[in-house]
Amino acid sequence: MSKKHLDGRQNPLDADAPDDDVERWLNRVHEHFGSGWLDATGTNTVQMLWKRRDMLATSELVSLGHALERLSGHPAWLRGQVRIAKGKDTNNAGGAIFEILALGNFDVTDAAVVPAKASQPGFDGTLVFKSGGRFILSLKRYG
Repeated sequence: MSKKHLDGRQNPLDADAPDDDVERWLNRVHEHFGSGWLDATGTNTVQMLWKRRDMLATSELVSLGHALERLSGHPAWLRGQVRIAKGKDTNNAGGAIFEILALGNFDVTDAAVVPAKASQPGFDGTLVFKSGGRFILSLKRYG
């Protein structure tokens, strides 16, 4: 895999982690947000992180890319969240990024997360366990 997104960035993972993982997750951000938008001058948090090359910025982008990858089974929901995240309303943009990150972190080996429909009031997703159990997720972003 080419290292075009990791080039010139500090790798936030330890030496035992393959660069290919970091590159793949950075590529997820690039695929979903698009190079034109990422490289444009703007004040969106994701755009500002993309331009930075330090370890902290790369770590945040890796977390976002990992969540995007984990949620790839929900392409329509993901497209909607990315559209909101790229928007001018900073509160809604921050909320969309928070939902992607949070729901992506809930998607684990023994359970899968199902994002709620846009029109669903009261909760943001359902955690469905392999055993058949379900857990309703209501995400709140403060600050």
